Amino acid sequence: MGNTQGCADGCFAFLQGKKKDPWADKDYVLGRVQGNGSCLEDASDILKADKEVVLAAVKNFGLALEFAAEDLKADTEVVLAAIKQNGSALKFAKGDLTQDPALLKAAGLWDAPDDNVVRSEKGILSLKFSLSQESTTYASDFVQALKRDPFLRQFEMHNPNARCKKSCDPDYTTPEHPCKGTLKTCQLAESKLVKKDTAGNKKLGEDACWRFAFRFRQEECLETNGFMLQVEEETGVLGPGQKLEAVWAKEVGIKVFRTYTDEISWNWNRIEKISQKVQEWYESGCANMDLENVYIGEDDSHSKPRPPYGEDYA
Repeated sequence: MGNTQGCADGCFAFLQGKKKDPWADKDYVLGRVQGNGSCLEDASDILKADKEVVLAAVKNFGLALEFAAEDLKADTEVVLAAIKQNGSALKFAKGDLTQDPALLKAAGLWDAPDDNVVRSEKGILSLKFSLSQESTTYASDFVQALKRDPFLRQFEMHNPNARCKKSCDPDYTTPEHPCKGTLKTCQLAESKLVKKDTAGNKKLGEDACWRFAFRFRQEECLETNGFMLQVEEETGVLGPGQKLEAVWAKEVGIKVFRTYTDEISWNWNRIEKISQKVQEWYESGCANMDLENVYIGEDDSHSKPRPPYGEDYA
């Protein structure tokens, strides 16, 4: 929600000028959203469909894209303006725009290697899906913070949210589904799962099942002495997909750092805590392969602290 008090104060001042329905007046609304983009929420439906008004709003406050008319949420120019202001606004885009490579890059969510990647070890992220309107922005904010961290940005880090997800499981995350992310268990044809490059090496197919793709990336992490970062949000409960990813990580045998918190919204300083733990693990020679719990909340006085290692906690 936006700054409703500020928007209400402006409305009162307008009404003193004896005009009716200020939120249907384009000049008035333009003036309001240029100073406080969240005021788009109060605009009339006609002005929420006005591209000039919406562009002004999202340039000031990217998350105001939530209040735009549906067709403007599918407008590339509008979405790009919103995510330049706040990358997490991509969750409000419509159609295929949430999976558009150019927009994912602009939002800071694209997982392709860049010039900052200098290490041979690979990492993988286990996140709740953050590009649907019902999701929080926590996971997307975490990814953007990771890409700014001087140490963590040195790794090629796979973000599964930045890829289209096909699945041999119609419901995607059914625990009882036979697919365990392997060639033997996946229900899709092998030709869709893997390809071979000119050197004969296996590469992930573009139409691969998400379960197979995720485990394939986990195995790459194992081969390169990499790790998985699993991000648990304030609810203290992993998403259904994350639970599967944790099982596969244990079966594959990769190091897992699981963050937990007491904060609903992401705090940009928290990335330093997980960055430090990963650095310490490499400095130790990667001796401890147990799942490591890393608290990244407001302070160290969490009401239910967990042991540093292991999944068995109350």
